[in-house]
Amino acid sequence: MIRVGCCGWAKAQAVYTRKLDVVEVQQTFYDPPRASTFERWRRVAPPDFVFTVKCFQLVTHERRSPTYRRLRRTLPEHVETGHFRDNEVTRRAWKETLESARILRAPIVLVQTPARFEPTIEHLARLRAFATWESEPDIKIAFEPRGPAWTENVTDRLCRELGWLRAGDPFACTPPDPGLQPVAYFRLHGRTGYRYKFSETDFQQIHRWAHGYAEAWVLFNNQNMWADALKFRALVGAGRGGGR
Repeated sequence: MIRVGCCGWAKAQAVYTRKLDVVEVQQTFYDPPRASTFERWRRVAPPDFVFTVKCFQLVTHERRSPTYRRLRRTLPEHVETGHFRDNEVTRRAWKETLESARILRAPIVLVQTPARFEPTIEHLARLRAFATWESEPDIKIAFEPRGPAWTENVTDRLCRELGWLRAGDPFACTPPDPGLQPVAYFRLHGRTGYRYKFSETDFQQIHRWAHGYAEAWVLFNNQNMWADALKFRALVGAGRGGGR
């Protein structure tokens, strides 16, 4: 099964859900909306449309991150956030992420880390501790670390240990071995940057990769993501969930 979508609403929801079959919700990263917003999204979307959500930045990114400019709430000045620090604020942020996923019936939560969060002994220990926080049996974590320090081998070992999916851009790093990870979570950021438009050759390569897995989530995250997602959706097949 191959699902195709974008990282964020590239069009109005009514238009988007007629053309694509999954969206990765970005609002949950910056500052999760009210539960009523997610309830409405789930209610008006087709029953077979799937949401995934991106983990709230208070868990993953430190407050010096420029992404905090989009945070509407006020944080306690004495509390350090991000990098999986274990405190009341980050624990609450993770609970908000899980609650968003529950309402949307999202099977996957993307946990993306910034490049400055390198695989040091301390950071790996924090990730292992984070894996013991509150969880949901029906929700899988897709882990996308950023930065050159996170090699495929380092990330694969950690994901196998914790039962997570290694997520990322298959053009930037070797896709996970389907024999060890039968579910792929591809986030296509653009081969040369956000302005990149994927070519027919690129689409054929993505298709070959995706077909190697029992289940593949293909999410475009470039400036041309709507048009590129539609082109890839046409290549995979018009039916929801694609085909093999």
